[in-house]
Amino acid sequence: MPIKNALSLLLFSFSLLTALFYNGKTIDLLVFSVLSLTLFSLLIKDKSQLSITALVLFSAVLLFNYQLSINSEWSLLIITGLMMGFATFWLFSTQALQQNWHYFRMAAVGIILLTSLLGCWHYLVTLRRIDAQMLDANVFAITQYIAFFLLLSMPEGKTRGAILLRGLLFFLVLFAFFASYSRSGMAAWLGALGGVMVMSLLKPLFSRSLLVAVTVGALTVYSLVMILPLLFGDGAIIRGFGMSHLSSRIYIWEATWTLIQKMPLTGYGLGAFMNLYSGERLEFGSAGFFAHNDYLQLLLEGGPLFLGLLLAYVAFYGWLGFRIVFTRREQIEEEHRELLAYVAIAMALSAHALLNYVFYVLSVQLLVGMVLARTVFLARKLGYLKVPAVRPGRLGMGVPLVMLLLTSSLVVLTVSRKALMDVGSFPVPDSWVKSAPFAEKVLAIDPDNQAAQMHLFNQLFFGLEAAEEAQQQRIFEISYDLGMQLIMDYPFDSDYYWRQGILLEKAGVLGLNLAKAEGRSPKDYYIKALKLNPGNMPANSSMLDLMLTEGRIGEAENMLKVARQWEPLVRAEDRKLLLDMVEKLNDQG
Repeated sequence: MPIKNALSLLLFSFSLLTALFYNGKTIDLLVFSVLSLTLFSLLIKDKSQLSITALVLFSAVLLFNYQLSINSEWSLLIITGLMMGFATFWLFSTQALQQNWHYFRMAAVGIILLTSLLGCWHYLVTLRRIDAQMLDANVFAITQYIAFFLLLSMPEGKTRGAILLRGLLFFLVLFAFFASYSRSGMAAWLGALGGVMVMSLLKPLFSRSLLVAVTVGALTVYSLVMILPLLFGDGAIIRGFGMSHLSSRIYIWEATWTLIQKMPLTGYGLGAFMNLYSGERLEFGSAGFFAHNDYLQLLLEGGPLFLGLLLAYVAFYGWLGFRIVFTRREQIEEEHRELLAYVAIAMALSAHALLNYVFYVLSVQLLVGMVLARTVFLARKLGYLKVPAVRPGRLGMGVPLVMLLLTSSLVVLTVSRKALMDVGSFPVPDSWVKSAPFAEKVLAIDPDNQAAQMHLFNQLFFGLEAAEEAQQQRIFEISYDLGMQLIMDYPFDSDYYWRQGILLEKAGVLGLNLAKAEGRSPKDYYIKALKLNPGNMPANSSMLDLMLTEGRIGEAENMLKVARQWEPLVRAEDRKLLLDMVEKLNDQG
């Protein structure tokens, strides 16, 4: 392999690893992506003016959409994923990388297998499903079934050792996949695999012995994953597939469709869903970051243009699958089977996107761009797709230049937006709060928005002590009214009761007039918060402090016993809070 292609392989592997495991700030990820793509593109020679023009136009569309977005941070994150996916497709379309495709495919499979090992270890140690504390369960499931079909796309081994190795890799990927307990992921994978089987019956693509072996192996692995918690754990892990489990998603989709009708042509801007939906959301328990349907969310945020891009992707693979099965061929080559495996990946992703977030994920965008480039290359080679050859142009620095201009434009827009952002209609002078954009632009268009109200509440709460004494009473009253509004709108969210309690506690320490509370004490709010959610660690911590202050050691010990039962289910920062509570109680003993 030439040295430039070897460096490209190393850089691609590092980019995919970073996308899978990095959880830092959005701007850090954006800068990293731009730098890696810039270096990556400099290693490739055969660039065309057509591809540069397409990249420029796509960048212009993203910039226009960014101007619309009311959530600059999420918009940057999503734009990063889209740009990485587009640029990865473009880079893998080059002849230089296609000649060494098997190295890149093995690198992608190897990196995903690393996550498979981590997932299997997590499951065997805890006998609990993969959760966001290690890798997001939905993203984890997607990468596993992509690895499954990438393994299926590889030539069948002839020796016993090669067959055993391939079987072991299938076992590892499937075990990790089923251990995620991702219902939508399993449904998408099963549908895609079923499609491969049907197409192989219509045309002899994959051998029946291979498909039978994969099916039997998958059933065996699934049974093993289901049985292990019964034998060695606390009990069965059951996640049903009934319509009742879609109830919160149906509510989200209805709310999303209502929002779409208000701005159907241009959309609200990428990343806007979480802000918009929080103003519509009245139930407790549904996710508020994604619509769990990429088709609806892209229509909401990007309008018909972005939805059209996704539908074009789906239509292309659907058309290609039809051509593979119904185009007469005297001889089936290995590349036909490889192409069918890539169609299966696309169909699984497209079906999965109906029930979850798929194309919004950076690591998935990288893999989609990589597989799409290979698909186009094989479709042209096998005669399914006729695209005129484009000669390399003289715009070798075009991609780095466009990426750097796009990044600098986004950064300038972000800084200027945060500096000039409207704080909304709340009667709060800027001098009370140091950070002017505390409620972002959302409050200007939606004063009842949950996310904006919470942001404002936090800013007022943390600025209370630093404010002048003459202003503290008014800040407390506005904060208390905001807290009560949140409690009224979301009566089953224990976090809002806890926040109201700590607000009263701080106001009492500052000697403010608590008439607004109408006789309620911080303890009343903490008790209500813990009744709703005994695993609310901040509320447990605040209640523990009160009990220790009042000398109620026995009650504090009982409360801590209940809190510790929730330890496996809480976030890492809440576990640390639980350890701090244990130390406080031990110090009293």
